[in-house]
Amino acid sequence: TPFRAAAVVSKKVAKTAVERNRLRRALYRALQGIQGSGVHVIFVQKIPPGSLTTHFREDLLVLTASRSSHVSHLPH
Repeated sequence: TPFRAAAVVSKKVAKTAVERNRLRRALYRALQGIQGSGVHVIFVQKIPPGSLTTHFREDLLVLTASRSSHVSHLPH
């Protein structure tokens, strides 16, 4: 299966649709360089400080490094 991902941002994390969409777009930009396969759902639990794409890319590298388990949690 090719690599596929969906981003989920709750209204509790970002109140406005504009902010939720901004977070989703930043996450999808960070996902562009990720290699792999399978279907993934990524939940944004809080808004990171600074550059969103850079922060998401760093977190995704941590997740892909710990891919041995089926459920992974970001270190926050």
